[in-house]
Amino acid sequence: AYVAPSLASCQEHFELSAEAERLATMFWPGDLALLLPWRSPEDAARHTAVGSPALTTVAPGVLGTLTSEAKVPVAATTANISGDAGPADLGPAVTIEEVHDFLATSGLTPSVIVDGGVCPAANHMTIVDCFTPEAKLVRTGLVH
Repeated sequence: AYVAPSLASCQEHFELSAEAERLATMFWPGDLALLLPWRSPEDAARHTAVGSPALTTVAPGVLGTLTSEAKVPVAATTANISGDAGPADLGPAVTIEEVHDFLATSGLTPSVIVDGGVCPAANHMTIVDCFTPEAKLVRTGLVH
């Protein structure tokens, strides 16, 4: 996910529909990610790690602070398999030990791990597709 330091910063880089604006205003910073179209094709080409449309959020806590202080855009992920959470899904890792277990199982090697402490909610972010003319729920999560 592209982690924007603020809604205003997000508006500089992405096209936000009226629905996207309402969702962002209500739930950012927080556990909502929006699929948004880039304003500039050059930005989309420069930031291929987050895709186009870009999964975008404004984060609270340690990640939000890091994003506000960074001189470059921040892309982040949780340690879990993407997709809609089913009843047997463990959700994202909650502790650093679970992150290391996930990495060992998946075979992934991250560039950086930020340990912000134990995740209090232990659930997925809600994802809403705002790239389409009408916003639609992609994955249920903490925002409902």
